[in-house]
Amino acid sequence: MDGWSIRDLVTILQGELTLGCMPPLGGELEPVGQIVDDLRRLRRGDLYWELPGRNRARAEEAFARGAIGVIVGNRHVEPWAGCCSIRIDDHSKALWRLAKAGRRGFTGTAIGIASHSGRRTAVCLAQQVLSRALDGETLFVDGNNPDGLARALALSSCVGPAGGGDYLLVELPGDGWQEIRQESDLCQPQIAAIYSVANSRGWNSLETLSVAQQLQQLLDALPRHGLLVLNGDDRELRRAIRGPRDRITWVGRDCESDLIASHVAWSDGHLAFQVGKTRFRIRVWGRQHLPAALGALAIGRRMGLDDRQIAAALGELPGDPGYELISAGEFAVLRPDTNVERNAPWEALKVLRDMDVSGRRVVALGAEVSEDLDDCRRLGISAVAKYGADMLIASGPRASELVRAARSAGMPSHRAVACASAEEMRQIVCNVAGRGDVILLDGCRKDDCKSIVDGLQISRIKNAA
Repeated sequence: MDGWSIRDLVTILQGELTLGCMPPLGGELEPVGQIVDDLRRLRRGDLYWELPGRNRARAEEAFARGAIGVIVGNRHVEPWAGCCSIRIDDHSKALWRLAKAGRRGFTGTAIGIASHSGRRTAVCLAQQVLSRALDGETLFVDGNNPDGLARALALSSCVGPAGGGDYLLVELPGDGWQEIRQESDLCQPQIAAIYSVANSRGWNSLETLSVAQQLQQLLDALPRHGLLVLNGDDRELRRAIRGPRDRITWVGRDCESDLIASHVAWSDGHLAFQVGKTRFRIRVWGRQHLPAALGALAIGRRMGLDDRQIAAALGELPGDPGYELISAGEFAVLRPDTNVERNAPWEALKVLRDMDVSGRRVVALGAEVSEDLDDCRRLGISAVAKYGADMLIASGPRASELVRAARSAGMPSHRAVACASAEEMRQIVCNVAGRGDVILLDGCRKDDCKSIVDGLQISRIKNAA
């Protein structure tokens, strides 16, 4: 089936159409190719959307590259012969209109994945399972853009009248229940997976009721044969669910879960576990990704794959790029990978906790960790009480709060140090590092991380001499 026609798009976007002095061969009924917002991906016959930002005022160049038309904001663009331009008043509203229209035209299975932490890894796990045996598309969404999900759906090659495929896997970037619910309304998943939600700690009865209502709305929005995958190890989440659970699959280590993992272990960058008689071994950083791995198994089963297929696919995962483990002689430095989306410091602490360490777990937190006072206090306390840090060194505007929180959780004062600068933190880390220590660097600039690693290597050479 052909894709959108020019008339279709004008109607959906509620735009104003201008045809070239010589209109396209089919006039307003002329079909367009893919809708793109990056000139590097533009092919002849595609429609170019001039979204605000870095590609502003490049619509004219799109015609020279073979575009059949352009979508622009509040300005007039004279189309070339055989082309058209569509002027719209509001890019955001237009993206949401096209996303909704496109989603209605998708006939495969839509799958939405949400998680406050480790979301990108969770999506990659599900993608690894599905892409090996089925045809579909995965949409990674910019969580910093309020229209990120609408943009991803609107420009997807799977949705719309010409789209197709067995599945459409969508990253839901919202951290809270309300955001996840709104995003679910837009992408309308038949399968939804939620592994963690922001601010889940310390729910009171009113908040729990609100969560129960949000979850019930999610269930009500699912089709009759839909599936909601939830983290069974989240006690608060379990208490929030009441009533029928026929469309819910709980995953985790809890004995009450529907999909239970046993023999769980993590070492050398691999997560291993067993479900039934099938053994899984996956390259991910830490045990905290177990719910997402089990969720990928539940999604694969629902899509008709057996456990052996799923285990084989997950075993071939290229590797979770979330962290780098850098050898510095007698020490090792763990840091979030600067080439991928930044992980929360909580995730890095979980990875450090799960590592086999012959020395100490040293946590060095830079100025970019968090500016929120309450977050810093929770982070300082959790580093000691929950994640087993043996020493905490902090710099930046919240260094004193981090150190004070760590001491309040029981860390001796000489092991919790606040630094006035990144250079002072570098000197202290290099001075205190001992044989077998693993040093977590988080919230530090790339140059600062390199300086610390170089300093540790120099210290090792001096000590050896």
